[in-house]
Amino acid sequence: MQIIIAPSEKTQSMLMRYGIRKEIVVIPTGLDLKKFERVDTNFNIKLLKKLNLENKFIFNFTGRLAEEKSIDIVIKVFSKIIEKYDDVHLMIVGDGPEKSKLVEQVKDLNIEKYVTFVGKVAQVDLAPYYQISDGFISASVVETQGLTIIEAMANELAVFARYDEPLESLVEHGVSGYYYEDEDTFLECVNNYFQKSLKEKETMKRQAKSKIDKYDSRIFGKKVMEVYQKAIDQYFGKFVITDIYNVNDKKGIVVSNGEYEDIFIFDEDILVEKGLKIGMDLSRNKIIDLESEQKYHEAYQLALRRLARRDYTGFELREYLKSKISIGDDELDQIIADLEKRRFVDDNRYMMDKISYHRDQLRGNGWILKDLYKRGFSFEEVQSELDHEEPEAYLERAVMRSKRFLKTLKDGSKMQRENKLKQHLYRQGFESEIIKVIELDEVDVYDKEDELESLKNEMSKAYRRYRRKDDPKTAKDKVFKYAMNRGYRYDMIKEVIKEIELEYEED
Repeated sequence: MQIIIAPSEKTQSMLMRYGIRKEIVVIPTGLDLKKFERVDTNFNIKLLKKLNLENKFIFNFTGRLAEEKSIDIVIKVFSKIIEKYDDVHLMIVGDGPEKSKLVEQVKDLNIEKYVTFVGKVAQVDLAPYYQISDGFISASVVETQGLTIIEAMANELAVFARYDEPLESLVEHGVSGYYYEDEDTFLECVNNYFQKSLKEKETMKRQAKSKIDKYDSRIFGKKVMEVYQKAIDQYFGKFVITDIYNVNDKKGIVVSNGEYEDIFIFDEDILVEKGLKIGMDLSRNKIIDLESEQKYHEAYQLALRRLARRDYTGFELREYLKSKISIGDDELDQIIADLEKRRFVDDNRYMMDKISYHRDQLRGNGWILKDLYKRGFSFEEVQSELDHEEPEAYLERAVMRSKRFLKTLKDGSKMQRENKLKQHLYRQGFESEIIKVIELDEVDVYDKEDELESLKNEMSKAYRRYRRKDDPKTAKDKVFKYAMNRGYRYDMIKEVIKEIELEYEED
């Protein structure tokens, strides 16, 4: 064992008192704070109504209802402020062996209408209960880290806690929260908070949120990885560069720790930038960093070669690089950011150019939305830009697309042409509201004479086909039905069938 990770200074001190002599690094347990960034306002309003807590200042306690949590003290200090503030409420979220005693305590204090026992709530469903609250009360002094306090501060609640060593880095009295000792000091803290201006309360919320960044699981992961790498270095020892040689347009670096050697391939630019040379010491972490830089350099060059062909969105480049090279999300974020900084990638410009292109191609907004969504844009941001177009201009685009398409149809009935036009406009991304207002006669130069000529050709061919095996009457009936199914008018069909019968009689 090289290094020990402790969740708090309190745990670190305890381990040292037990005689642990290994290096102890404090890394607070990571929490999924990202989930508290998602707020479902409608659900929260319904939850307040369900709990009958509308228009109340809600104090929250969340945790296991056990003796060591000192929830009896929470209830006791809360009962003190009811005498002065009638619109406050205590919401207790959780379950445990002490619940029946706590319910009895609430009854003895005659404050049932001010206290709600919510019961057990799954971790994934906790966020709304924090979000509808205004303050958080804790009385425990046996916590190693105070995870629920961290969650409360992530939701910008005013925290009221009894002093405990693990809370020192979280709660700064009067700045990011409050410490109380008994009922009287708790009331003083509540009075102080209620007397603050809205601006002062917002400042306290920001201070609270700034204290909990280091507890984010995303930061926790990075810190743990750093400690692991440090332990690996201590275990394997240092490496020394023993040789540097050419490998095509790159450089091969041979390193050894005395027991075994390894070879790494880097671009010459990295060697020059880092000043790598034979005899130089490298830690395992340094080698890993160099490998990361090499991957970053390769991915960046790959992106530049890709962009030399045409423009791409940041999303498209990200997906392309992930398919071509093994690289982490953080490195990808940095590559895209660097390309954006140098104006090689400009998503907003790309979106505007693509919208203009599709409009020039006489395509509908549905097509544009679908195409840009595939390229990493949200429907909302694309629709917001599309909404700037005047409705008359959009309708004119549909009309122009209709005229262009109808020119490609050489025959058919008016009904056929209309149905084909509707299908075509739909495939091109035009909405049904636009398609409905397109009048065929206004966009189609195909007139009655053209339709009649088309009908004659179709019925003549069909009649000859049916007469090969049917008598004249059966053939006539089949041709009539065939023409009706093709959308031709009844009177037009009767006129043409007579002509066809006369032609066959003459033959």
